[in-house]
Amino acid sequence: MNMGYQKVGRWYLIRKVEFFPFDIFLVNAGYVRGKNSALRWRFRNTLFYYINGFEYSLRGVADLKGLKIFLEKNFNPHFVKQVGKAIRSAADDLLSITQNTFSSRANLEQNIDKFYQAWGTFCAVFQTPELAEMVGVQKNKHLIYRFGLDRDYAARQLAKLEPMYRLRLGPLLGIPVGDAMKLLPSEVQAVLLTKTFPKDFKQRKTCALLTLNGKTRVYWNREADRIFAKEFLRFQATDQFCEFKGQTVYSGKVKGKAYVAFNAEDFKRIPRGAILVCSMTRYTIVPYLKRVRAIVTDQGGVTCHAAIMARELKVPTVVGLKTATEQLKTGDRLEVDAEQGIVRRLA
Repeated sequence: MNMGYQKVGRWYLIRKVEFFPFDIFLVNAGYVRGKNSALRWRFRNTLFYYINGFEYSLRGVADLKGLKIFLEKNFNPHFVKQVGKAIRSAADDLLSITQNTFSSRANLEQNIDKFYQAWGTFCAVFQTPELAEMVGVQKNKHLIYRFGLDRDYAARQLAKLEPMYRLRLGPLLGIPVGDAMKLLPSEVQAVLLTKTFPKDFKQRKTCALLTLNGKTRVYWNREADRIFAKEFLRFQATDQFCEFKGQTVYSGKVKGKAYVAFNAEDFKRIPRGAILVCSMTRYTIVPYLKRVRAIVTDQGGVTCHAAIMARELKVPTVVGLKTATEQLKTGDRLEVDAEQGIVRRLA
């Protein structure tokens, strides 16, 4: 696989990003059961694990092999145009529905089903450009890049709508913002109907959503940790590396101290002049990227957000290092050689 995706057991680790149980369930439902006529292929095996304000997002190795076969048969200018149009349309619809749904308690009660359906339609197609690059469908690099711009447009819309529901759901339900994001979508509907909350929702610390053969189960706390350890942690390599090879998306050569970030609070505290080490970048963190000397990511390729922002900000950037966030620590002295696509940990 391209773009630095790490194979772990029967999974590929796609990203570590700021998503919560409420988001994760909606995203997974779109990947597995979302309805969008532009793309009928769906995942059958996924794993999400939430901890400390971010989630690990994994896809089945067998699924991605199947996706590669599907895309090799279907990837052409017409496919890119059709799916790209669907991505932009679904993003616009989701933004509009989110604005309406979370404007008042009455609108939330009336439109919550439309919001969920819009998420499913959106997630059914949103990641297709990135996945096409990931599985190595590169018959036409210009076509891949153009396809990536459709995803980038949708990512900008996603950055606008995320704060709308994340910050408003809690107040509309009468609970803290963070607690609301630990409810599942079906539980939100139950609260709206009965005003009854799950007994354990304030004690929820970790969450795992495991989908096998299209069937999804949800686990919390110790059970979630057990599933994640069984499916992911026990397969992780323990070797330590001082040099990492990735893909240059904006050239340059700098030295400095690493700053490793996973969740929103981490990104807000990026010190000026740091070398940012993260799984991936998103539009929600753009204001903080102006402080960094270089960007290093586990995942990504020429169409990823880090690549686009690196070119806009003119910051040396290497993507696709796979295990940088696992191997490097905040404060490590680094040399980023974005001429050769190499990151070195210095003594």
